[in-house]
Amino acid sequence: MIDAYMKAHEPVAKTSQMLKRSRQTIYNVCVYFKDGHTALEYYQNYKKKWAKCRRHSIVLPAEQVSYIRKKVVQGWSTDVIIGRAVFPIGCSVRTLYRMFKTGIFDCSDLPMKGKRKPNGHQEKRGKQAFRSLIHDCSMISSMTQVKQIIQ
Repeated sequence: MIDAYMKAHEPVAKTSQMLKRSRQTIYNVCVYFKDGHTALEYYQNYKKKWAKCRRHSIVLPAEQVSYIRKKVVQGWSTDVIIGRAVFPIGCSVRTLYRMFKTGIFDCSDLPMKGKRKPNGHQEKRGKQAFRSLIHDCSMISSMTQVKQIIQ
């Protein structure tokens, strides 16, 4: 897109407004193109720089992986494995669950097979324990008595 605007001799300020990017970003790309590079080269260079900036995924050592697999086969859940702290694990419970979800560990070995709630779980929040019908309300019954007297 920036290349097309540049070839049409559009000013950087107008291009930045249309693409909703800062003028400095558009200007940097234009200078890169004027140096004789292509859009594909710019994109590949951008991806290479981006890969160095992002957060790298956690890779557990082989001894921790074997410990986790052994305990999961014995029926331990991930929060118990990390919570008991018998063996130091280099990640949090949430990260370990994410590793099961991505397929690093087998989800079917977990006690609940990777589900958050067991089969037949029924939510108990939001129900009122002591409900009363509208007809049981004393105010409404007194209003009906007043209406009967008036008639």
